[in-house]
Amino acid sequence: MTNTENTTNATVYTFAPDAITCNGRTFPAEYSINPTSGNVFAFLTIGENGGKPVTVRLKVERDEAEYPAILAAAQQEREARKAAKQEPAPVTVAVEPVTVEQEQPAPVAEPVTVQQEQPATVAKREQPAALAAYWAKRRAEKQAAQEQPAAPVTVEQEQPAPVAEPVTVQQEQPAPVAEPVTVEQERDPKQARGPIPEKSFIGLEIKGNGWKILFDGDHERTRVIFKREPNAAAKAAIEKAGFYWSPVLQSWNKKLTFKAYRAAQALALDLRAVCG
Repeated sequence: MTNTENTTNATVYTFAPDAITCNGRTFPAEYSINPTSGNVFAFLTIGENGGKPVTVRLKVERDEAEYPAILAAAQQEREARKAAKQEPAPVTVAVEPVTVEQEQPAPVAEPVTVQQEQPATVAKREQPAALAAYWAKRRAEKQAAQEQPAAPVTVEQEQPAPVAEPVTVQQEQPAPVAEPVTVEQERDPKQARGPIPEKSFIGLEIKGNGWKILFDGDHERTRVIFKREPNAAAKAAIEKAGFYWSPVLQSWNKKLTFKAYRAAQALALDLRAVCG
């Protein structure tokens, strides 16, 4: 990529971490730095073709004038991706509500019913003196006639008043003490998984009949490459796996990630069933 200086038709580029501005038009962009040569590749999305994004690749070498600006933009994009991956997840603390038991009111003592003392009863009232003499004479005659003693007079004793039962007053129970609340810290899922493993599959290939899947570290892409135009069933399997067509790389691509590696393995099984 070159610029023509001091002419009215010069192409002016402005590089940002996620976009490139060319002569006043801004396009989304992603960058890739070749660790061997130091060249910087920029992938610009310039439009759509039949619902698919159209991507153009720009290559800037070390001796070109735009190299310092595009290298700085590519490094900023790489640092932003690393910072996003290393950002810790927020810790959510779950606090259980504290239930305070209401104090129970003291029970009210039932009223004590005291039975009134019954008045004393006497079986027979005290008799007057004349009447007593009359009855004494009759008893003597009856005793003499029958030689039987007179029946004694039975006087019913006065019953004592019932004693009231003692009143039991229930003591007020103290209010229960709330148990302390234990707050459990949520574990960080990234710490539980441990460090992220290296991408050991970079540079490997999965081959089939007229096709191959390449894990390209130079372009940081998982690429599906065909020797000739694939049939409709193969295209449907590729689109279902989430790969997109790049006219610059002439292949169907995904970013070089562990998720893309697993998707490529599943796609290889589908392509072997369709193409062999």
